[in-house]
Amino acid sequence: MEKPHRALNNKLIMADQVTIFRRLQTIAYGFYLLVGITWVIMSFIFGHYFNYTACLVTAMFGVQAYHKNKLLDLLLGIVLLFLSVYSLFDFLVMGDKSGFDLFVNVMAGVSFTSIIMAGLLVFSYLKLSLADR
Repeated sequence: MEKPHRALNNKLIMADQVTIFRRLQTIAYGFYLLVGITWVIMSFIFGHYFNYTACLVTAMFGVQAYHKNKLLDLLLGIVLLFLSVYSLFDFLVMGDKSGFDLFVNVMAGVSFTSIIMAGLLVFSYLKLSLADR
């Protein structure tokens, strides 16, 4: 039988862990919002067109950051994990063919960071779902 103060201490530790995962989740949302906003701006400046896909991705993460649906976190995390791995390999192959210039290095770094952020979304789903039980 657990003592009452130990049970309270365990609940406080669990609550502290939940806030850490919420913060990591918010960092992942911020990263994807920043990437989406940058994508919209760069398409408009350099391509002279409005990129609807980038706007949709940015709006989707803005809504998700507000509502914080855990199941959608899992789905977005899994999809973005695969897309990020694909884009990382794509930029590495591009760099192998044409040389690793600044653009390829930056985009490979963004893809690698996106893999980490997608992993954070999946991991935060797992931890926050277990914390609700």
